[in-house]
Amino acid sequence: MTEDELNSLIAHAHRRIEQLQRQLAEQQALEQQRLQVALERQQQEDDKIADSRVKREQAKLQGEFELEKVKLVFGISILFIITPFYLDFINVYLALTTILDYILPFCLDIGLV
Repeated sequence: MTEDELNSLIAHAHRRIEQLQRQLAEQQALEQQRLQVALERQQQEDDKIADSRVKREQAKLQGEFELEKVKLVFGISILFIITPFYLDFINVYLALTTILDYILPFCLDIGLV
């Protein structure tokens, strides 16, 4: 081969190397974009899963709260139903103990007890 042919072959090889380097850079950039899109999609999917779990937990806690509220309302209702009878019992007990406090010493004095 002549020197011109060798120089031409070397020049062609350099152009081909530059072309391949550009293609490689383009492929790397394209792959980086694909990776970024895939990461964004995965993040969106993770966010959906997390939101779903949060909503499920919120619904569970809301149900527990509602149950506790019903229990409390029921308990208060029962208290309002029972309290008058209970207060009547306490009033009778207090009245009897007060009467006994006055009568018992008298009964002891006259020998009834």
